[in-house]
Amino acid sequence: PYPMMLLLGKFMVIGIGGVFASTNALDHGKGYEQNFEIVRKWSYVKRAVYFVVPGLTEVGYEMFASMAYMEDLESSGVNAAIICTYPLAVSIFFYWYMDEKFT
Repeated sequence: PYPMMLLLGKFMVIGIGGVFASTNALDHGKGYEQNFEIVRKWSYVKRAVYFVVPGLTEVGYEMFASMAYMEDLESSGVNAAIICTYPLAVSIFFYWYMDEKFT
C-alpha cells in the first residue's frame, strides 16, 4: 500500500548493514583499511558525490521500476529478468577490464 515507505525501509536496512560490514572489514581487512584511508583523504564534496550519486541512482531505479510494475503488470516479469542480469554484465565487464577474479 505504501511503496515509498517500503523503499525507505529497504535503504535503511542496506545502510545499517553497510555500516556493520564496513566496521567489520576495517577490523579484519588490510586492503580495505588502505582503501578507506585513501577515500578519507578526499575532499568532503568528492566523498559526498562518491557515496551519494550511486545511492540516488539506486533510489531512482527502484522508484521507476516500481512505477513501471504498477503500470504494466504483464511486462513486469520480463522487466525484472532484464534488471536482474545487471550484476552479471557488470561482473563480466570488470573481469575483463580490471582483471578481477570471482571469489
